[in-house]
Amino acid sequence: AYQWAKEALGEDGLERLIKYDRVAIPAIVQYKWVEARCGKLSRLAPLLFPPVSEEEETARFAVLHERWAQPLFDIFMELGGFYYKSGQKIAANTSGVMPKLYIDLFQPFL
Repeated sequence: AYQWAKEALGEDGLERLIKYDRVAIPAIVQYKWVEARCGKLSRLAPLLFPPVSEEEETARFAVLHERWAQPLFDIFMELGGFYYKSGQKIAANTSGVMPKLYIDLFQPFL
């Protein structure tokens, strides 16, 4: 698989993807875990995963925002190109779903 990806993306492209994935994948996994823990798992197995209040859910996500905003900003800035454009989209918050911490931190991309 590595050789195929190296041929398909080029060595530089593959290295950039790996750099990004080293930051993004752990962040995504943690965000998805909190999302599942506060939502589906609480409904499916309330004895194992007691429901949490909206306030507690917001607090759990705030911890993740604090943990991941700067590392994601740094990797977007380092890699440039497509990642820079993605940083602009985060800063502009055109979808209306980005946390304020990300919007504020990513302003240099605008």
